[in-house]
Amino acid sequence: MIGNGEKRNLEAQGFVGLGDGEARRMSASLRFAPAGTLLLVVAGLVFGAPELLIAALAAEALGICGLHPGELLAGALRDEEASGQPGVTAPRRFAFMATTILLGIAVWLSARGEGGAAQVVAVGVAALQALALFMGVSLPAYLWRL
Repeated sequence: MIGNGEKRNLEAQGFVGLGDGEARRMSASLRFAPAGTLLLVVAGLVFGAPELLIAALAAEALGICGLHPGELLAGALRDEEASGQPGVTAPRRFAFMATTILLGIAVWLSARGEGGAAQVVAVGVAALQALALFMGVSLPAYLWRL
C-alpha cells in the first residue's frame, strides 16, 4: 500500500488518479532524474569540477523538453504507453526549469571566479535533488501548483 503523503507528492507533480501499484511504480521511477543530477552536483562539489555542474545543467535543460536521461530510462522501465501517464508533466517541467536556472547561476558564478557563491548555489540544488530522491518531494512542483 502507498501512503497518502506519497500520493500527494505524485499529485503535486501532475500524476492524479493512480492506483496503489501504479503509484508505487511511478513514485520509484520519478527518482531516476534527481538521482543522476544529485550525483553530478555532489561529484562536481567534491572534486571541484565545474564540468560536472555543466553536465548536470545540460541534463536538467533536457528535462524541460522531457529528454532528461533519467526520465528516458524511467519511462522505458515503467512503459509509459501501458500506464497512460505522461512522463513529464507541466509541474515536472517547471521543476527542471528551476533547477536549470539554479545550476546556470552556479556555473556562471564559478566562471566568474566566485567559487564560494557557486558552491552555495550548488549545495542548494543538491538539497532540492536529495529531497526529491529520498522523500519524493519536488519543491518546485509544489510551487507550480500555488
